[in-house]
Amino acid sequence: MYKQIHMNAKQSIVLLLTLMLACCVLSLLVSAEENPEFYYEITVDGEDAVELDVGDVITVTLYLIRTDEDAPFTMYAMQSELRYDGSFFELVEDSVHLREGVQSKDIAREGGFRELYINYLSLSGGEEWQARTFVGSFQLRVIGTQGVTTITNQDHSVSAPGQGEGYPDSSNQLTVVLNSDCLVRFESNGGTQVGAQSVVFGEKVTRPPDPEREGMRFAGWYTDIFLTEAWDFDADTVQGNMRLYAKWEQIDTSTETETTVETDLTETESERESEHLPSNQPPQRQKCLFCGSMTENALCTRCTVVVMVTLCVLAVLIFVLVIWFYFRFYGKSRT
Repeated sequence: MYKQIHMNAKQSIVLLLTLMLACCVLSLLVSAEENPEFYYEITVDGEDAVELDVGDVITVTLYLIRTDEDAPFTMYAMQSELRYDGSFFELVEDSVHLREGVQSKDIAREGGFRELYINYLSLSGGEEWQARTFVGSFQLRVIGTQGVTTITNQDHSVSAPGQGEGYPDSSNQLTVVLNSDCLVRFESNGGTQVGAQSVVFGEKVTRPPDPEREGMRFAGWYTDIFLTEAWDFDADTVQGNMRLYAKWEQIDTSTETETTVETDLTETESERESEHLPSNQPPQRQKCLFCGSMTENALCTRCTVVVMVTLCVLAVLIFVLVIWFYFRFYGKSRT
């Protein structure tokens, strides 16, 4: 009876070793899974910079190119948001042509911009795309009268199966030139109107008179509508048609009667408190320790799975070795 139990134990060990080997193979397959890299190419007639006249129509073409090797790949999902200045271009009606399965939508954005949102999502486990794949094209008519503008890919990605990170990808931008006199508009955000300026490409903007707004204090000009990047009139130069946005701060009338000493103390306390406030900045991205892809943590999702599978395999191996030693030595002594 004991020998039979001993043989069953050996069979169980063999089975566990087989499972362990299968887990190892699976782990190696996961770690060896292809990790392609991609590049979104935006062109007009194969060029990424063109000179045009008012009324001209251009055809913008978007390609997705695999850059790590010249080989087909399985596409699961992708997206691009091609942003253009709505005061410089207008989308030609019925001019959008897309690869089969790809969808698009023209969306209005803040600051007078528009975006052609292009996306693809496979509902059947992926589709084979070539190393250089046509994604779509559309036409824009020039309605601006002066300056330089760009068509940019604001939010682009190529998704990997079961991963939030996606594959590494990058994109160029398309530069369109009418002439070197760029138009700089000032959005006063509720303040008194500030006239636009015509500034030569590469030159500095002349600081305009500060706008006024009742109950508010003017706090400077910013390059984005969210007021995160201040414009430096002494150092920054114009790189195309642009808008500057006014920032305002509420005037606290209750503090006007306070003394200078009290104001300084209040500012010092506010600075100390701000040191303990949580940062609103997004987490910094870094390279994965194993595969080198960009991630917010030390390991990307794929490598994390590989590590966890490896640890599980090691745990099973240790358990199997303990059982084997038990029956190999202690079992013999019982016999």
